[in-house]
Amino acid sequence: MPEPRPKIKVRMKINKLTGEIEELIVDDQARLAPEEYHDKVAELVARALARKADIVDTALEKKEAEREPAGEAEEERERRAQENR
Repeated sequence: MPEPRPKIKVRMKINKLTGEIEELIVDDQARLAPEEYHDKVAELVARALARKADIVDTALEKKEAEREPAGEAEEERERRAQENR
């Protein structure tokens, strides 16, 4: 019998005025799974909840933030969010 998949944890930040999902964090808790698995889980959850999901890999974002001067990562995230609207 195959080992059961770990539960997926989802955290959302929702704008109370518009009902828009401003932030959606998906944790598949499959630490040893390949990157493609993490990407697919995040995409499926995001697309089920939002029409124009701006999917960002937080692991990659964290690595980039460590290399960028403070504030630039946030500006890039805002720019991408504006492009998807």
